[in-house]
Amino acid sequence: MSRDGTTWHQASPTFLFPKAALAKRVARLFRDSLNKICPGLELPSHVFDQRWVVHIQPWGQGEQAVLDYLARYAFRIAITNHRLIALDETGVTFRYKDRKAKRHKPCTVTGHEFMRRYLQHVLPKGFMQTPGLCGEHR
Repeated sequence: MSRDGTTWHQASPTFLFPKAALAKRVARLFRDSLNKICPGLELPSHVFDQRWVVHIQPWGQGEQAVLDYLARYAFRIAITNHRLIALDETGVTFRYKDRKAKRHKPCTVTGHEFMRRYLQHVLPKGFMQTPGLCGEHR
């Protein structure tokens, strides 16, 4: 829709949201959420003045592709033990699936980076997975 809400602009068949508009919206939502959570926190103004980058990648076509994509995130745990390969002073090594190459590959990251990625999958307080769909209960 146009800003004034009077005109419909058809989305491109290759993407649903214009990347630049989505990046602005993400930055604004992040800033507003951060202000609610940490009202006294002051970040340098240039953090929100610069152009933000969002990653948009097409994933299949049709309703089933959307459901398959979302199901991977909605009904699974962040990482299973069988994907963990090694843990030492240099970091954590785990196996991930490279979908383009259609094979599993190892990835080593620092312990801090591993925890950062892992914690992105922890649901916020008050949210829960739907029990019973995959035999998992939270």
